[in-house]
Amino acid sequence: MSEALAARRQRSAMIAMGIAVAALAIGAIAQIALGPAKAPVRLDALLAPDFAEAAPQITEVQIDLAEGSYSLRRGAENWGLVERDLFPVRADRMSALAQGLAELKLTRALTADPEKLDRLGLGDPAEGGGAARLRLRKADGTTAFDQWVAVSPRGIFVRAPDAKAAFAADGTLPPLRDPAQWLDFSFLSFSRAEIAAVSVARPNAGEIVIVQDANTGTFALSSDKDAVSASALTATALALSRLRPLDVATADRFLNARPQAIYRMTSLVGLTATAALFDENGQYWAVLRADPAEGATDNGKTRADAFNARAAGWAFQIAQSDFEDMSPRRADLVE
Repeated sequence: MSEALAARRQRSAMIAMGIAVAALAIGAIAQIALGPAKAPVRLDALLAPDFAEAAPQITEVQIDLAEGSYSLRRGAENWGLVERDLFPVRADRMSALAQGLAELKLTRALTADPEKLDRLGLGDPAEGGGAARLRLRKADGTTAFDQWVAVSPRGIFVRAPDAKAAFAADGTLPPLRDPAQWLDFSFLSFSRAEIAAVSVARPNAGEIVIVQDANTGTFALSSDKDAVSASALTATALALSRLRPLDVATADRFLNARPQAIYRMTSLVGLTATAALFDENGQYWAVLRADPAEGATDNGKTRADAFNARAAGWAFQIAQSDFEDMSPRRADLVE
């Protein structure tokens, strides 16, 4: 064997040994992340490989944040937000959470330096950090998932609750920080085409009635008066169909309160949806109900029942702009 060939073989062996040492180092970094009592973490592998099998048995989701905790609980018919008296939460978001956790894959070992965890959003909430501790439990009380999680535009980062090392993860998860984003307001689904008329009544100010032209789709005052602004008239006519509540509370607080305005929308199928509007020290609320009008179709009655099944007993916090669109003064609309 020539000396040149032997030298090349020696260099190749050294390179191979270096690669093996690097691989062992990466493996060591991955192993420390979950601590000595846990199984070693495998990169490019599922974070929770058994989660998909456990998912149908999960009955509670708890999310701990620096600003407080909230929980989602499974009921007989749907999931509810515990801190909102079990108001139903979005089924699509629950599915996205379950699927996201089942498919979440670790891609890179990051830092094990506690001082750098906050930069990733993985600082301990008990110490003012930005992480969300995400725990899912089964009906028997056992834990199916428990991780510190940060969901950000930069990606998803995770670490085990008893460890300091962080990992980047590939996948998608719904936002976790705002409990109100889980609430299901899908019952507020009215299209422009089905609106027949809208009325607004304010105390001591009479009633304003807006009708939609079935041929042109434009809105006009039912009286002979002219509108101050076509855009303002349209904003009021479409206000309920565009409504996206910010939060929800039980309606008991408004049982003896006088509303600032009553907004009614009548649909072409004979459903009348009513919103009693309240200004509570700069927070704006709507108490909603639906009634089948005289001559309502079966579809109208069915939709009224479905609407009330979700809305009855609740008050919905709304944006100031929505409140103003639904409770205009006469001078805002009528010349």
